[in-house]
Amino acid sequence: MPASHEAGSGGPLDGIRVLDLSSVVMGPLATQILGDLGADVITVETRDGDINRIMGSGPYPGLSGVSLNLLRNKRNISLDIAHPDGRAALLRVAAGCDVFVTNLRPGSVGRLRLRYPDIASIRPDVIYCQAHGSRRTARRRTRPRSTTSSRLPAVCLTCCAARAADPG
Repeated sequence: MPASHEAGSGGPLDGIRVLDLSSVVMGPLATQILGDLGADVITVETRDGDINRIMGSGPYPGLSGVSLNLLRNKRNISLDIAHPDGRAALLRVAAGCDVFVTNLRPGSVGRLRLRYPDIASIRPDVIYCQAHGSRRTARRRTRPRSTTSSRLPAVCLTCCAARAADPG
């Protein structure tokens, strides 16, 4: 696969557009795999960028080897989704996406009004993938967590493969 994604790459997920609202490793890894398979992945970062940009050394300040790997085959936009204008821009992008991926904590998703019903109201056929480091019923579920779970990439791939096989 080429180092940069081009529309119409002919991969099995060509024609699938993914909005990536995830950070650190779990979500970016899932969407990296989707991009490697031909999906058009749009990653949303804050103005300061994702934490993976400073995980280890890299060729440029703010661009670690980890981030170079996780950002390959993706387009990138910077938005302040807590600001009304940033949220409105995010929703305009989301309306054109087949898949919405996030690993924001449940409380953050709720405050930002980015739960499944919010996204489905503008894109009824969206595939909504949400993962975080704790079970929803866990006592510490509201705390920031990290996980090495491989389930999110598997779920995203399964859903996208089904959409690619039957786009109607």
